[in-house]
Amino acid sequence: MNTASCHYSSKDRMAFAYGEMQKHDQDAFSAHLDACGSCRESVAELRRAADLCHTLSSATVPEPEWTADLDPDRVGPRRLWWQQPFVWVPLAAICGFLLWLLAGRFPEPSPSAAIPENITGPVRSSAIAVAALPIKIVDIGGHVYLKRSDSVASVPVDVRSEIFAGDSIISAENSWLEMELDDGSRLRLGPKSSLRLETAGPDADRFHLDRGAVSCRVRPRSDRPFVVGSKQADTRVVGTLFAVRQMNAQRLTVGVASGRVELDRSLHSKPVLPVYAGHQMTLSFNGEQLRSDKLGRGMRKLMSPLLPRQGKPDGKSDDQRVSHAIPSGTPESPSRPQSIARPEAQDSKTGQGKNDSVATLVDGVYRDTRWIFDQLREEMEKGHYERVLNRLNNYIADPEAPERSEAVFLKAECLEKMNHTHQAHQAYREYQIRWPAGAHAKEALLGQIRTRAPR
Repeated sequence: MNTASCHYSSKDRMAFAYGEMQKHDQDAFSAHLDACGSCRESVAELRRAADLCHTLSSATVPEPEWTADLDPDRVGPRRLWWQQPFVWVPLAAICGFLLWLLAGRFPEPSPSAAIPENITGPVRSSAIAVAALPIKIVDIGGHVYLKRSDSVASVPVDVRSEIFAGDSIISAENSWLEMELDDGSRLRLGPKSSLRLETAGPDADRFHLDRGAVSCRVRPRSDRPFVVGSKQADTRVVGTLFAVRQMNAQRLTVGVASGRVELDRSLHSKPVLPVYAGHQMTLSFNGEQLRSDKLGRGMRKLMSPLLPRQGKPDGKSDDQRVSHAIPSGTPESPSRPQSIARPEAQDSKTGQGKNDSVATLVDGVYRDTRWIFDQLREEMEKGHYERVLNRLNNYIADPEAPERSEAVFLKAECLEKMNHTHQAHQAYREYQIRWPAGAHAKEALLGQIRTRAPR
């Protein structure tokens, strides 16, 4: 509160004491302090209070002892119970004791018991005994090598070589190898080919053709599948004479001399394709059917060495030998020849060379067409019209086909079931014109009436 003789307020004294007063006001107030005792005493008290505050703010206060335990540099992260060392030390000791007890109850086997007595065959490893596949090398021509599944090197093959599951047989140029299974079935590996043997035995025989060609003569059996795998499809048979040729990485050709095989294209999510006697089929790299033809000379040449020749010292006739190549599921016919005739000269029409025994066998199967059309009708009942129509077109296109009238009539029926009315009408009409007294003449006339377009 201001006195009568002092006109400065307490705010002015505080501003002067704390050094917050302007320069010209500060000089006037300093001159006033010499004459005013109350202002001088107030400024002195305010300066002592300011000095005390400054001293307290700059002073260092010692840290309490109880806060030392809360130092983040000295206190580590909290550990869970399984992270504590005192938990694992006794647990490890207990586990070691249990292992010691188990080791005492099961002693190490003696050296004589390392190899089981019930496993026969050569031993490929000191610890594991593996039996060789029941495959015998019959004949070798040229340079043929065997590559083990557990080795990168190849060794020459001889008739005493033993083959194990996973081994591959590789033939050089102008070389071949013939082998025999325990049931009498035979395989012949062509030149520049590679065949991997996956399994062989009473349950199944499975091989994989990496490149080249292999021809097979399989004995009739119903409970032992025979499979030749490839990149495009698996060729499955149960008793037949056929050949598989991996032309390159893009194409696969399968030819059948007798019986029937099925091309399993499940790897490419495609349906099974049958290949019948006297025909060959070519597939693309992704399993697509490229063409289906009559068995060609190249495929016949691959299969001809597997047919036994006359004069073999086994006491069997050619009729008995060739029966191995005819599957049990193929219907027999009295008109089908059972022996192999060997022409001495080349036929100018068929182009069959001298001693083309496979072509003679194919002719016998091909001329007996009754069972072929029976199988085609079965395929039609299953709804495989495109497949049947493709086979019929190939059959009709062959000028030597003996039953063209039956094929034309069956083609007309197939087209009618496919609702191709106009084409079916033409096929029925073709049959009636070319074979007016044929076995299906009346049925062809009724077919024309059914498929006639309305006026």
